[in-house]
Amino acid sequence: MNFAKTLTALSKILSILCCLFMVSCQNSSQQKPVGSAPATVLTDGTGDGGGGNGAGGRVYDAYTVDPTQLDAFRKHLAPLFKESPETAASKNSWNWKAFFKLKVWYVAPVKLKPLAKESLGLSFTDDNTQQLAIQTPKAIWIDSGYFEKMNSEDQAQLILHEFVMSIYFLKFKKMSELCEVGQKVSDVKSRNPCSTLMDELFVPTPEAPLKPDDNDNIRNMTGWLWRHREAFGQDDVSLQFLLNGFDQRFFGNFINSSKHEDNPEPVPASILTDLLEEALLLNRGPTECLGVDLKDKADCSMKLEAGKISNGYGQNSLEGRRIQIQLADKSLLAETNVFNVQKLYPSKMTDLVTKDELVMIPLSSGAVQNPKKGDKARYAFVIAKETKVGNDTKLKFFALISIPQVITKINKVDSAFVCSADRPRATNLNEDIIIATTPDVNTTYLRWLAKAMIIGGVPCYSY
Repeated sequence: MNFAKTLTALSKILSILCCLFMVSCQNSSQQKPVGSAPATVLTDGTGDGGGGNGAGGRVYDAYTVDPTQLDAFRKHLAPLFKESPETAASKNSWNWKAFFKLKVWYVAPVKLKPLAKESLGLSFTDDNTQQLAIQTPKAIWIDSGYFEKMNSEDQAQLILHEFVMSIYFLKFKKMSELCEVGQKVSDVKSRNPCSTLMDELFVPTPEAPLKPDDNDNIRNMTGWLWRHREAFGQDDVSLQFLLNGFDQRFFGNFINSSKHEDNPEPVPASILTDLLEEALLLNRGPTECLGVDLKDKADCSMKLEAGKISNGYGQNSLEGRRIQIQLADKSLLAETNVFNVQKLYPSKMTDLVTKDELVMIPLSSGAVQNPKKGDKARYAFVIAKETKVGNDTKLKFFALISIPQVITKINKVDSAFVCSADRPRATNLNEDIIIATTPDVNTTYLRWLAKAMIIGGVPCYSY
């Protein structure tokens, strides 16, 4: 493998996490040290009167280092973290360097309290362990007395071990916490506040002191990376992280992600209408409607009508299907159209909770005629599930998502109208995001997906 032409698998993973607001370090306001006893330098505070603390006649601040600039890193670890030309050239790309900023690194003359051998998985030995380094929620402390006596390879392995441990600790953090600190350590600037939308979907591992298995996992992963630091494949390293108990939210969803299409090919509208008709014929259409924000549920059904439908522009009508979601009393909850001549652009995705392979087909309710501020519209997405039938893959109806919009601004550009819109705060089911499906469907991922979608406007026109 030519490593210079391929992202290091770890670097790829970390960059993708950043794009998904998954990058960061420990939140100092809420996290306690996980699986580590505090260093002796941390047990004696400055006292009520304040003042500076240090060792060797220097304040502790003077012992901070950038581990990526140490000779041991440059000599032995640089191949592991080498960036591709594309990543290096991108001004808005998050890269592996941000992950060394998750914590402050110290190489200082401090005597660290040894951790219990039982928690380290070393109870089988009578030897006294040497505490070379220790991690707290915000810092990594390395005993310079040991570090400076090591050769460069041993120093590099210690740096890698501490880096891997800091990645292991990410499994205990909420996604919103990771996002907040990630924005601080990255060079990518964002004015958008970190959302808590992903906290429910990407649930962290309950925080607890590290056990022997945890420390074994960290040592095993560090050893694997060290042995394969010159070259390895993307899926190889992701699988190793998974096998060693690292965060499934990150590494589990990265394996084989390349199979999904970046530029989906258009398909005829009949693909969708056949899918919906089959669902109704087999009594597999939606029977329950969930309001995502209010969490209301109501019995509902889907109705599919064929005929001539206005295309939303002028008096022209086209052959197509009207898709309606009705409540039990037959009142209309959501409506959208699909025309026979229409081309649809499905996109593939993986349900991050159930691991089902899904296909999303976007639709529209049509253009708003003679728009005015306050007019309402809805965008709809049909979600299908890929199922194996013999050697073939077939799509089955899974859900319909309908997202409300309210026109907030109307601009005229040349002879056309541009209508800006936004999602209203729901006060009842008719104003809410609707997921129409069957009660047995796990909607966790769909609820997150629907709330994460950003729709900036609706089509509109005027005579």
